[in-house]
Amino acid sequence: MAPKPGVIPLRPLDIGEILNAVFATIRYNFLAVYGLPLITGVGCTVLFAVFGAIEWTPLHNFYLDAKANVDNYDWTPSGSEIANVVVAVVVLALLILVTYLATLISGTLSSIATLRHAVVGRRVGFRQILSECTPYIWRLTGTTLLTQLLCGGPFLLSFGVVLALALVANGSGAAALIALLGFLLAAASFVWYLYSYIRLVPVNATVVLEGKRPVEAIRRAWRLNEGSWGRALGVTLLAALIGGVIQYGVNQILSLFYLGALGLSATPGTINTTDPANAKHVLLTELVIIAAMVPVSLLTSLLTLPLTPLAQGLHYIDRRIRRESLDIQLAEEAGIPFHAPPPPATPAG
Repeated sequence: MAPKPGVIPLRPLDIGEILNAVFATIRYNFLAVYGLPLITGVGCTVLFAVFGAIEWTPLHNFYLDAKANVDNYDWTPSGSEIANVVVAVVVLALLILVTYLATLISGTLSSIATLRHAVVGRRVGFRQILSECTPYIWRLTGTTLLTQLLCGGPFLLSFGVVLALALVANGSGAAALIALLGFLLAAASFVWYLYSYIRLVPVNATVVLEGKRPVEAIRRAWRLNEGSWGRALGVTLLAALIGGVIQYGVNQILSLFYLGALGLSATPGTINTTDPANAKHVLLTELVIIAAMVPVSLLTSLLTLPLTPLAQGLHYIDRRIRRESLDIQLAEEAGIPFHAPPPPATPAG
């Protein structure tokens, strides 16, 4: 029977053992797993709050100006109003992108760095994980961006080809052929994205656990996951499905709470919102409920964030056990003596 110093037995793993190890890692190292993404999430929330405070007055004034001139067909917004809206939209899009990338990187880093200790039975704290993660922030960021470019690049290329053909054709009757070509290119790009993304499932663990640089990590992950594409897909889908079910359940509870608090779930239509007093009451109630729901929804997203990187990190460990006998190294690291089989006896002669 294989020894089990930590969250996994030191032998090739089945999918059930991988999923059990995901939750065992979280249970025994909660702060180590969630500390960094929670701090990142709070920081991003503060950035959104600052952005909202800065843009509230000019956008509100623009809204009031547009509302006052709703029946004036000759009215057009001023250049400063248009510029402010454009800047607000661009900055908001950048904030969303940065928030997504920052939470993804922080969750992946803390999860895989914690996994290094969990598989050999060591509990680890937030400070140690933070110090271990810091050297890999930019490497993992570069690897993530390069992986997305490698996997999603054909989509951009296909869009460019179709757009160029559409401009060259310029209404010459080839629209149907261009549309068909666009569909085929999009389908091929999707197939490539799915195949390459799943083939590169071990890439994050390769960066954090082996210290590889982006290009080196991609090559290493591609070779390591050879012959295990279906297994990597199953692990990733199951982890994502569990996270999705948890988020869906929380969102349903929040929706019921929202409807119940407004008094609309049992007796819809009984509130006269044309009455100014009722309208004000409903508006204030909605604002309070939304203010309570948004943090809970964000917290749920953060809590389910480590499930996929942990599952993929365990898949990486499983691949190395199968191909490189990593179980021997892990046993030695855990202090479990490994006894090699005795050499065959030489015949007497």
